[in-house]
Amino acid sequence: MFYFVVEIIFFICLGLMVYMLAKKLPVVDNSFFTNGSENKSKLTIFIGGSKWMGAVDKKFNSILARILRRSKLILMKMDNFVGKHIENIKDKNDGQNGIGQNIISEIHSENKEEKSEEE
Repeated sequence: MFYFVVEIIFFICLGLMVYMLAKKLPVVDNSFFTNGSENKSKLTIFIGGSKWMGAVDKKFNSILARILRRSKLILMKMDNFVGKHIENIKDKNDGQNGIGQNIISEIHSENKEEKSEEE
């Protein structure tokens, strides 16, 4: 429990440090980005601007969404399989436990009957 409290305190302090750092960072002036082509880097010129990156971003998002949907479907199938398996185990155990409970209750009732007959 001690380590859990220490971890909580550590992450709260880390979060506060990140918050203070983000608050104190200087705001970047937009004039750097609005100037003409003299401020464009060679990488931006090579890539071809934002049109190409927008298309790649849309394609990546669609692929990611498809992968996540398929993984969700597989996970749901696995959950159903495990749930059915657990139900089968419960049914098998309930039958055995029911028999065991009945035998114990029968023995207990027989003992009560024998004691009442003796008295």
